[in-house]
Amino acid sequence: MATDNYTPYQRFRAAGLLLPFFLGIAAPIVIYRTLQLFGTKETAITLIVAALVLGAAAAYASSRIGGRSWAIAGLMYAGIPIGTFIDVMVDSFLFSNDRNLFPLEIVMWWIVGAFPVALGVNFAHSPSGKGIGSTKQ
Repeated sequence: MATDNYTPYQRFRAAGLLLPFFLGIAAPIVIYRTLQLFGTKETAITLIVAALVLGAAAAYASSRIGGRSWAIAGLMYAGIPIGTFIDVMVDSFLFSNDRNLFPLEIVMWWIVGAFPVALGVNFAHSPSGKGIGSTKQ
């Protein structure tokens, strides 16, 4: 029986790499449903909500996983098209809304999320080590 040299913490971190991907999937869905809940279609409000959700998701993922910032941001960006596609399907089947320009929405989320995701990932890795979820005093 072969054994590996991974500690339980290393296994947890390896499995945790799915967290930013799933947060990337969830982010557009949360953004769209939050805006629908409040019944707003204002562009400025959409951008603010998107920046807050994407930045918070990136900071949370980065604080839980640690490691490479670019990998966390890349995995979040990989999840955004899937989340947008799921939301388009929900809109199409449940609410009969036609969103045939959703590929442009994906590009929009990538552009809008660039700064908040970078800021969120780096906020969790602050120089003092006191990012979100840190136990350092």
